[in-house]
Amino acid sequence: MVINRLYTPEAIQTSWSHIQTVIADLDQRLSDWHSNLPTIFDFKRKQRDQAFLQLRMCLGLAYYGTRILVHRPCMCRLDRKMPAQSGKSKDFNRASAATCIDSAREMLQMIPDEPNAVGLNRIGPWWCILHRLMQATVILLLELSLRSHHMPEEVEDIFGSAKKAVRWLHSLGEESYSARRAWALCDRMLRDTAPKIGRQVDHLPEMPPGPLSEPPYSNPQSAISASSSLRNNPASMMKSTMQSGDNFTVAQSDLGNMTAFAGYDEYISYSGGEQSTAFLPTFSEMEFLTDGYNEPSQPDRITDHRYSHG
Repeated sequence: MVINRLYTPEAIQTSWSHIQTVIADLDQRLSDWHSNLPTIFDFKRKQRDQAFLQLRMCLGLAYYGTRILVHRPCMCRLDRKMPAQSGKSKDFNRASAATCIDSAREMLQMIPDEPNAVGLNRIGPWWCILHRLMQATVILLLELSLRSHHMPEEVEDIFGSAKKAVRWLHSLGEESYSARRAWALCDRMLRDTAPKIGRQVDHLPEMPPGPLSEPPYSNPQSAISASSSLRNNPASMMKSTMQSGDNFTVAQSDLGNMTAFAGYDEYISYSGGEQSTAFLPTFSEMEFLTDGYNEPSQPDRITDHRYSHG
């Protein structure tokens, strides 16, 4: 629905006032959906319950990712593109951009400050974690590149959140070529952007994550050069590392061999025969979220953005 109403050629041809109305309507729908969630599924609450932890993580990432999409159109210098806007329209734009940034920060708050890629991939929706993390990271880097135009009073927190995101990309990159390419791009962007807001980048990994060897399938175009060249040329990590056809040499039979995965995850044990429960997270494996979830439920701080249309 969000794509159809905001990101189509037809939507672009409508007036900005209409786009603002659509943004407000979609945001209200999201708020109504969240307010009707059963308490046990409420990802904004800190809960001791572990049974639905994975579901709360999935719902939260989807909610914040959708909210970022809804408010992304306001994440630019609209005051320069449309200088004749009314005061109400400008207020709407700024509030919407702030909501987009807050959604990115709140998404990152769902995961611990200290990266633990194994734990996150086992607890969260591993199939879209990198996508969601990049969604939030891009918004933060965009705001910083604009010298925190929309939220100047929050620049320190936005910068800290961006550094956290880059650390997580580095951690995920230990076992993911896609995450390594994402880290190379975002790390470079953060370092280039920091001087614009009077900050210096520190306490971030300097070396690329993971071994700099080719993946276990043949693809001549995916070779990664020496580590010293990665930061100077992050685009070198953006090339595809998987292709179909003759170059893709992973046998289909290998994909069903559970023992092949054991070498990549020390927690997996497989003895064959009956279906294994090794992929189900145990309580101890969920301890990486202790700081965020194993606390008594507390009332949420609710921010109510009321929009006026100019």
